[in-house]
Amino acid sequence: MNQAIQEAARQLGQLIMQDPAYTNMQAQEEAALADEALQGQYREYQLARQQLQELSLQDEPDPGEMEALRMEIERLGHDIQQTDTMSALSDARNAFGVLMAQVNDELQTVLNPASEDEEDGCPSGGCEGCHGCSVR
Repeated sequence: MNQAIQEAARQLGQLIMQDPAYTNMQAQEEAALADEALQGQYREYQLARQQLQELSLQDEPDPGEMEALRMEIERLGHDIQQTDTMSALSDARNAFGVLMAQVNDELQTVLNPASEDEEDGCPSGGCEGCHGCSVR
């Protein structure tokens, strides 16, 4: 990799690490790891998944038992997702994803500059075939 590109990437990484979307995500991940109740729920979820996997490896697994474990896994996963801690973590991860999408969009804009028609808001050169046009 070109040294100038590598340095710019490091600088971009440092700026991203200072963005509230990143710092909030890091804080929410730490909170999730520190949440003993959540960690207990996660262990229970993992145990049920392990039991299902072990059951599925048997020569003739009991279909009723497998279905009961699948339902339990689904319930446990849902319960985990509904906790305040996981909800906050999910929201923080989504916000960070938006930030990264914006960074990627900016890079794409630089790498693929718009033509004059695209700058007017019409990627096809005219509004007739444009479904997302703001020029209409």
